[in-house]
Amino acid sequence: MAERIICQGDIVDTVADAIVFSTNEHLFLSGGAGASLLGKHGKPLQDAMTRALAASGSKIAHRGSVFEIEPAETWGRMFAVVAANGFYETTREDTVEAIRLVLQRCSEIDGLKTVAITALGTGYGNMEIEDFVALFCGIDIPQPLESIELVIPSELFFREACLTNDRLGNPAKIAG
Repeated sequence: MAERIICQGDIVDTVADAIVFSTNEHLFLSGGAGASLLGKHGKPLQDAMTRALAASGSKIAHRGSVFEIEPAETWGRMFAVVAANGFYETTREDTVEAIRLVLQRCSEIDGLKTVAITALGTGYGNMEIEDFVALFCGIDIPQPLESIELVIPSELFFREACLTNDRLGNPAKIAG
């Protein structure tokens, strides 16, 4: 059975076979995890995001859309999820479906065992961290994935995530 882990930290420092993070409808790396990733990988990552959106044939991505970002020399597998629309509205249904799509895709990639994910839609979206943790703790993790790690940069959000995990009966291991 796959392990769920909740930890405090920055997604750019996470060691995982794949990283999943929120982006906006234009796939700009302008805030939250995207800004951290841009700070680490620079313009080549933003260019890869732009190419991913162009390849979709649309100028604006819809909430719930998932984009697999081409790996490069400085980064591995990444999946960008449009967690909120232009009005910063996020839905549980769209978020669950996007995570299911990403995890299914990850489970199909040879050798991919670990996934790190940010709390989608909780920064610029209107999803509360408690709701995302409940979703994270309840989603099915397909085989052969071994672990999925929720990476939370904010100490306050991390404490709230731990409390929610406690209320749910501790389905996730707390790290760091």
